[in-house]
Amino acid sequence: AWTKTRSSVVANIAVAPDGTPTGYKLVEDTTVTNSHYVYEQINLSTIGSLTYSFYAKAGERTLTGIRFYSTNGVFPTSQSAVFNLSNGTIDLTDGSDLIASMQNVGGGWYRCIATRTSIATGLTNIAIQIYTNGIADWTGDGVSGLYIWGAQLEKGTVASPYTPTTSSAVNRS
Repeated sequence: AWTKTRSSVVANIAVAPDGTPTGYKLVEDTTVTNSHYVYEQINLSTIGSLTYSFYAKAGERTLTGIRFYSTNGVFPTSQSAVFNLSNGTIDLTDGSDLIASMQNVGGGWYRCIATRTSIATGLTNIAIQIYTNGIADWTGDGVSGLYIWGAQLEKGTVASPYTPTTSSAVNRS
């Protein structure tokens, strides 16, 4: 259950990378000069490297990002990676301890990946954000967006193959 911030999500509107009709569209709202994203709050019980990944495809917007942020010291600062879905490049990483990469998986989809190290336990947020013209804050039009699917958070520095989960975490060997 993602928390939507100045955005909405339309389910089952695109063919996902696995060939199923389960891709989502993340749509910006019309809020004036602000950011548009979905996030999940996670309670980290261990300190260390975390890798977050999701699949994205350009819609009317072609820039997306992963943003790690917390207010209780799990991460010392908010940091983001911005991925360009029109040419497959990383346009920005704004932190010294954030490592980003992306993989072209075909059909216009990219797997966007970011790794960061937590320095404390507790609640933290990880967001999938829409960007436009290289900026995070703008006035949305209420219909533009991009496609997302297959978000995954795991311990360590490697994004392993996507494993769907519906209600509880999956442990890997």
